[in-house]
Amino acid sequence: MNIIDEIKKRINIVDLATEFGLQPTKKYFIFSIYKEERNRSLKLYPGTNSFYCFATGRGGDVINFYADYYKTDIKDAIKELAVKAGIDEKKIQNSKRRFIKRKTKKVERKVMVLKSEKEFYEERAGIGEYMMGLGKNKAEITAMGALMNERKETQNLIYESLEKFCYGIDEEAFEYLLGKERGLKPETIKNFRLFSIKELGKTLEYLKDCFTNDDLIISGLINKKGNFVFTYHKLIIPYIEDNKITYLRGRCINA
Repeated sequence: MNIIDEIKKRINIVDLATEFGLQPTKKYFIFSIYKEERNRSLKLYPGTNSFYCFATGRGGDVINFYADYYKTDIKDAIKELAVKAGIDEKKIQNSKRRFIKRKTKKVERKVMVLKSEKEFYEERAGIGEYMMGLGKNKAEITAMGALMNERKETQNLIYESLEKFCYGIDEEAFEYLLGKERGLKPETIKNFRLFSIKELGKTLEYLKDCFTNDDLIISGLINKKGNFVFTYHKLIIPYIEDNKITYLRGRCINA
């Protein structure tokens, strides 16, 4: 078995993405490594140890994934992954391992740590480096993964709270979903937990009273300009995994 086949055998693409702090969903979707986006468009295929980005049309195997993530060439990616997998260490131990600097810069650029998160991130990175002996780069990646898990918990809490506050769907959206074009049944609307933001002012007041501005930015409900993203949306569609709301999508309804 050659070194490329050995890398593909030993390094799993889902594990690699998780190590990078990309947090695959239950169906193995992650945010694209090629562009900033709000919805996950890159799918991992653990069965073939490969990936495909539906937003850009790019894909490949675990080696391509590593190379594209760090913007390095395939030759360097193979050397670095071989070291990571413990393959032919004597043969490649003198190879230039430039991935540490690239990895640290990529993590910092890929996900910005907010001021309110800095203490948590630095604490986790310190534990990883000094107590677990992971090394600075590995500790930072681990800390970022922990931070992303914290963000997911925050997002879920805010989404669930918003759903409970709004409690159900308004008449206009309800009629829209029952109409001939959509043809949904009332039980389907209930099962999918669809809801409406009925009173925008009161909803914003509730969210700002219960959560910090950073929390609302993390949730995606407030954009960089401080505006509520669902101002003009009559219908809110939750994405649910394991009975938890993991994402919200808004839809405008034409009268």
